[in-house]
Amino acid sequence: MVQPAHSRLKSLTGRIATYTALLIWSGVCVFPIYWFGITSIKGFNDIAKGPRYLPFVDFQPTLASWRFVFTDHQDNLRLGYMNSIIVASASTLLTLTFGAMAVYGLTRLRPTIPWSAVALLGLGLSLGAIILFERAAWPWCFAVFALASIFFIAMRGWARGPMLEPHLIAFGLIASRILPPVTMIAPLYVMAEMTGLLDTQLLLILVYAAANLPAAIWLLQPAFGTRATEAEEAAYLDGASHPSILFTILLPMIRQPALAVGLLIFLLSVNEYFLAAHLAPGKAITMPPWLVSQISMREAQIIAEEDELSHLSAAIVLMVLPLLAFSITLQRFLGNRALWQR
Repeated sequence: MVQPAHSRLKSLTGRIATYTALLIWSGVCVFPIYWFGITSIKGFNDIAKGPRYLPFVDFQPTLASWRFVFTDHQDNLRLGYMNSIIVASASTLLTLTFGAMAVYGLTRLRPTIPWSAVALLGLGLSLGAIILFERAAWPWCFAVFALASIFFIAMRGWARGPMLEPHLIAFGLIASRILPPVTMIAPLYVMAEMTGLLDTQLLLILVYAAANLPAAIWLLQPAFGTRATEAEEAAYLDGASHPSILFTILLPMIRQPALAVGLLIFLLSVNEYFLAAHLAPGKAITMPPWLVSQISMREAQIIAEEDELSHLSAAIVLMVLPLLAFSITLQRFLGNRALWQR
């Protein structure tokens, strides 16, 4: 059936308006990256003269800032860049691994945890806190343990069945993400200092993995579903263990959502500033704290000259471009895999 001329015109007008709005919004999003890019190839005089937008038209490009970024050894740019890549990659892998194991256990195993086991766990944590930190904390630890025991005993009297249902465990894990990072930085700093992990890559990897684990569980849960698939049940009947089912059967089936979640966790880890600035300000510094420290140092010394702006722009481009390339590549891979499956 042929559409009337006015219907086709209306549809064409709507498509033009939609693509125009998307094009304008894309320009708004891409312009900051473009601005940093052209600033990184400007000279001192070009930046001082005001806005210049087109290379070879408004100004003559130069690679002096990029040579400074790659050859200067005082600002620890390469150290921060490598720390960001290593910490983000390791924490993403750790988060996905433990997140997948947690979602598998919550949706497949249906654990039953009696109140006595939880009480013993609370006692063990209290004793561990006393031994690890300070002896003066023991009254508070035992007070918390006593209150927790009374609470679990009361809950055991009100409800029958397992003490901690899977959906309650998942809710507790996700609810922990609500806490602002500023409330956790002081205990994390004390524990890191006492264990000798302060200002190390290992500390950032563990902290990032713990901070992003609730988000990974929340995003992976729809991909896992609420019950075991037929392939999982068949493998279990054939004698396969739960780890082998998870890593050899289930994860390959949901590799596309897992890769998407991994990309999000990787971006969150690379862009994390607050935790890295307080827990790793020295040899394990990452790119966000490094950039902020450079800007703060220039402002404090009142030498925010044009050449320094070009150096910082080059460093920002160096940080952003690999992330954009990785995101675009993974997005195309996911899109192609979706087309193949169709």
